[in-house]
Amino acid sequence: MVRKLSDGRLKKILYANQELINWIVFGIFVITIYYLSSKFSTMLVNGELVDLFTKLLPSLQDFLTLTLSVIVEATPFLLLGIIVSALIRKFLPSDKLLKILPKNTFLRRIVLSTLGIALPVCECGNVPVARSLMAQGLKPADVISFLFAAPILNPITIVATMTAFSFQPQMVWWRVIFALIIVQITAFIVSLFKEDSILNPDFKEYCHAHKNDSSFLKIFDNSRNEFWQLFTILVIGASIAAATQVFVPRFIINTVGGDIFLSVIAMIILSFVVSICSSIDAFFALAYARSFTAGSILSFLLSGPMVDIKMIILMKTTFRWHFIATIVLIIFALSFMAGVGVNLYVR
Repeated sequence: MVRKLSDGRLKKILYANQELINWIVFGIFVITIYYLSSKFSTMLVNGELVDLFTKLLPSLQDFLTLTLSVIVEATPFLLLGIIVSALIRKFLPSDKLLKILPKNTFLRRIVLSTLGIALPVCECGNVPVARSLMAQGLKPADVISFLFAAPILNPITIVATMTAFSFQPQMVWWRVIFALIIVQITAFIVSLFKEDSILNPDFKEYCHAHKNDSSFLKIFDNSRNEFWQLFTILVIGASIAAATQVFVPRFIINTVGGDIFLSVIAMIILSFVVSICSSIDAFFALAYARSFTAGSILSFLLSGPMVDIKMIILMKTTFRWHFIATIVLIIFALSFMAGVGVNLYVR
C-alpha cells in the first residue's frame, strides 16, 4: 500500500514538473553536444578523426555484414512461422486443438516437443507459432515445451548436425536426447508459475483479439502487424548480437577451450552472443571442435537454439522480463550440467 502511494506521488511530481524536466534534459543534451563538438573539431584539425574512422571502418563493415546475415537468414523462417501461425488460428480452433492433444500432461508436452519434426523452422519462426498456440488456449508450460524443443528437433537441424559431426555421430543423439530432457524439466518448472506473472500484458490483448475474430481479413491484419513487430525486434537482436561478436575479443573465449568446466561456460556464452539459427549452428560449432571439449560443443548446440540474444528479445513480445531471465538461467544451468556430464563421460 505504501509502495503504491509512493509510486503515485512520484508520478504526480514528474507530471507536474514535466516542462522543467524537459528543459533540464535539453540543457544536458546541448552541453554534451558542445563538449563533443569541441573534441571532434580538435581531432579533425590534428587528423586524429580520420585515423579513428580508418581503424573503425573494418569493424563497422563486419558489424553490418553480421547484422544483415542474421536478418537475411532468419526472415524466411519468420515468415514461414507467421504463415503456419495464421493457418493454426483459422483451421485449428482451440477446442479441436485441445481434443487432439493427449490429456496426460507429460505426454502432451512430449507431443508438442516433437512437433518440430513436422515444422522445418528455426527458433525465429517458432515464436509466432508458439504465440498462436497460446492464443488458442494452451498453457505457457505446454507452449514452452514446443518453443524450445522444436528448433533442435526439426529435420533440417538434425540433418545438418549429422553432416557436420559425421566423425562423431553420438553428438546427434546427445543433442536430441538432452534437448528433450532440458525442455521437459524447464516446462515443469514453468508450470509452477502463475500465468499472470508470466505473460506480457500486451500479449493478453493479442489473445483476446484472436478469440473474438477469426475471419481471413482479421487474421491477415494481425499477421501483418505481428510480422512487423517481430521483424523490428529481430533487427534489434541481430544488431546486438553482431556488436558483441565484433567488439568482444575472441581470445577471451578461445583461451579456455581445453578446460572441462570453463570450456562449457565459454561455449554457452558464445551461443548466446552469436545468435545463429539452429539450422546451421552445427557448422559454426564445427570450427571449435578441435580446440574445445565435446561437452562444450554439445552445450553450444543445446542452449543456443533455446535462448540467445535475438530469441529473448523476440520472447519479450509474449513474456515478462523476470520470467525470461528465470528461463535463461534454468536453460544455462541444465546445458552446463549436460556439457560437464559429457566431458566427464568421454574423458
